[in-house]
Amino acid sequence: MDTPPTVIILALPDADQRHVKATADAPAWWMHGVVTQMQRAFDSQLPVVLVAPAHMLIAAKRWAAHREFMTVSLDGFAPAEGLCVALSAGVQTSAMAQGWIMLPVGMAMLQPGTLQAISQQLGQHLIAYPTYNNQQGLPIGFGKELFSELIQLRSTRDLLRLINRYPSQAVELQDPGVLMHPWRVMASIGAIGSIPSQAPLPHRSMHK
Repeated sequence: MDTPPTVIILALPDADQRHVKATADAPAWWMHGVVTQMQRAFDSQLPVVLVAPAHMLIAAKRWAAHREFMTVSLDGFAPAEGLCVALSAGVQTSAMAQGWIMLPVGMAMLQPGTLQAISQQLGQHLIAYPTYNNQQGLPIGFGKELFSELIQLRSTRDLLRLINRYPSQAVELQDPGVLMHPWRVMASIGAIGSIPSQAPLPHRSMHK
């Protein structure tokens, strides 16, 4: 049975934090960002997958002991693999979802209704993304038809190629927070929707 579109929270540590091992050493500001995004995702009433280093997953499970969400450990991933391998792992973990919303943990100013606004577009569109004053932002939503391609992502180039391969839908929102994300590389998504696509449309650890 399919589940609603799922929010994949990508808690990728900065390069200087990749070797932090103990929960007690997790920077308070980073853990605050994880908790903030988890609460925002819970408020959206959408299923949640948290992709993070194992020590942060321990802290997150402790904080949300009475909430249901899925987790994926980043331990074992090479640092260079980055967000795309993390996104791929999150999609595989929630394979029955009707779509996925890629949410960076650093988007502290995102408004609560934005996740639902993107989710509502995924029944009719393969890719949906927010804009503010016609400027493209995050999070990006992907329809379930893209499952087979999402789980094969290995680089940022793969992700940008996927985004530009299929039709996408912009959602203009009164939320400046969609522009306040840490992944400057995603600014190159300026090509979203601007390249006519000739591609055929694709077919298509729970914590309690």
